[in-house]
Amino acid sequence: MDTANDLVMVTRARALSSSGMARSIRIAAGASLPECARVCGVSISTVWRWEQAERRPRGEPAIRYARLLEELARR
Repeated sequence: MDTANDLVMVTRARALSSSGMARSIRIAAGASLPECARVCGVSISTVWRWEQAERRPRGEPAIRYARLLEELARR
């Protein structure tokens, strides 16, 4: 993470995933786990674990996840 904005995005990804909102946003947008995993550059099981609050998103994948969720929520 290079900027304060990156940190904001990581904390956003963590808040959405731990609250269950990330999964709700993904499902409402009609996006699949494999599609989200591909965009974030992680495995399907990683996105699943984020959505189940078993793991916390970190680093660049978390930034990509937060951006993806924001875009999906706008649709």
